[in-house]
Amino acid sequence: MHLKKGCPILPKFKLGILGGTFDHFHLGQKFFLKKSFQFCEKIIIGLTSDEFTKSKFLATAVLPFKKRRQELEEFLKEKEFSRRTRIIKINNPFPLAIFNPQIECLFITKKTEENAQILNLKRIKKNLPPLKIIKVPIVTNSQGECLSSEKIRSGDMDRKGEIYIEDKFFEKTFFLPQKLRSILKNPLGRLLLGSEKKFQTAALKVKEKLKLFPPVFLVTVGDIVTLSLVKERVIPDLSIVDFKVGRKQIYQNISQLGFSSKIRVKEAINEPGTLNPELFQAIKSFSGKSSLVIRVLGEEDLAVLPAVLLLPLNSFVCYGQPGKGIVVIKITERIKQKFKKVVHQFQEKDRE
Repeated sequence: MHLKKGCPILPKFKLGILGGTFDHFHLGQKFFLKKSFQFCEKIIIGLTSDEFTKSKFLATAVLPFKKRRQELEEFLKEKEFSRRTRIIKINNPFPLAIFNPQIECLFITKKTEENAQILNLKRIKKNLPPLKIIKVPIVTNSQGECLSSEKIRSGDMDRKGEIYIEDKFFEKTFFLPQKLRSILKNPLGRLLLGSEKKFQTAALKVKEKLKLFPPVFLVTVGDIVTLSLVKERVIPDLSIVDFKVGRKQIYQNISQLGFSSKIRVKEAINEPGTLNPELFQAIKSFSGKSSLVIRVLGEEDLAVLPAVLLLPLNSFVCYGQPGKGIVVIKITERIKQKFKKVVHQFQEKDRE
């Protein structure tokens, strides 16, 4: 990406400043830094503290300060910017460093333009000259969407801006190919043991894991898994059920799964051995503001795949492993890439 032709050539500054969370360090942030260093000899980088990030969108999915600083320093070293940089920890949008009289410019994006104006007003009140504001363009992906840490945390795209789920999965039905059947029978995450007759044993283990590692959202796929956790007073944020056990209908309504009649329920068609667009749409509609039960008309066996691809990072997806226990999948960037490869092997037309 380049600045538009006709933009005036900016002067070379000696000292500038910029700030950010630099979470899940991505292509857009790299561009922002490289462009900033073109105009400035030295830059002070304000990196938000863990306390500051608590107000961020999906704050529990933000990487810790130590990890964010490490990724930032590795990039600066790679591009030979380290000697031209000083990183400071900031706890608010207007750290004391902004009152340094030697600072000449401030690098921003469109999203931080308002704070830049406020910052300059604060400098003027202290009899300091306003900073030259340099707005760096935001990088977009092939779909025209802006790259952002928020969209990475929400599970929409990776650090290069590539989306995990293409639009075609919301429009057409895809069939499970024969070559994937044996692969998907194996646990896709960590298996917590507990036979079908002693499923509560596994449910208790899940409950303990949730206490140690609270997820962004808890998702259950399958009636027995859902019921077992609800019995332990663990109410999933999103439950995907089909009222069946072993492909035989056992339940008639959500109250038999331990839910209140007031819980929100959405129906979605998903035939056996398929990924139907209605299933993707239903999962995508989950906002996280209140618990949702998706009642699948057909089978929910494959719902784990779109759930992992559509839910935010640091969410947990739990499903049953027949005769063995409960599988817990922590959604990470690596897991999303793995599931993306699996889903893209599904066939758009006929079964094999």
